[in-house]
Amino acid sequence: MIDAVDVIRFVGPQTFGRARDVVRAGLVDDATWHDDDGTVTAVVSGTADDPYELRVDTTPARGDFVRPVRSTCTCPLGGDCKHVAAALLTINARALAANAGPRPETPAPPPSDWRHDLARLAGDDDAQPPTPQGTRMGLQFELRDAVPAKLASRARAAGRALPAPSRSVRLGVRPVTRSDAGNWVRGQLTWGTLPYSQNRLGVGAEQHAWFLQLAALHRAGQLAGLPGESDWLHLDDFRS
Repeated sequence: MIDAVDVIRFVGPQTFGRARDVVRAGLVDDATWHDDDGTVTAVVSGTADDPYELRVDTTPARGDFVRPVRSTCTCPLGGDCKHVAAALLTINARALAANAGPRPETPAPPPSDWRHDLARLAGDDDAQPPTPQGTRMGLQFELRDAVPAKLASRARAAGRALPAPSRSVRLGVRPVTRSDAGNWVRGQLTWGTLPYSQNRLGVGAEQHAWFLQLAALHRAGQLAGLPGESDWLHLDDFRS
């Protein structure tokens, strides 16, 4: 391994920058590290008809690193040039790739639901929808009175003002599950019992986490100490 900082010190920052362009252009035709004497030899294409041949002598540095100390090149500069730096960068890149080893193959993720839906619309009978994991959950939406009927009647009897007609209802949501018959049912599931219902209902972890996050976002916007309903939360409470 050759530290890039040592290469910059050896040839200078401007030459180092041009050397990177040489490497990117694929002009380093051959670069070899000789472990027996700690030298680098390489053949680098340049502006001349014949490629340049070079040699770099190194000395041990810290750990497994070596540092360039002398170089010769058949280019007009004769050494300490962009061709030398390009060869050193190429040797370094190969060493890094060898130390990294082959990348483990990761299995391709399963296609998302929309791919199956699109294939089904296109008439591909072989496309099978993914099997849902665990009990499926959903949200039931309902327009609810801003003031419950019992409280509204008491307020009227006491002569208190009620919300304007445009704000007399609120949009509430509550969690429901899909039954074996294919119906959406409430059962005993509420926002209050949701945290303890994953195992009992066999709900998938990702769905369960999403519903918990929705409830947490709603609680975060409520006034401290103000109790909410366990069955419903209202989307009107969200400011955005």
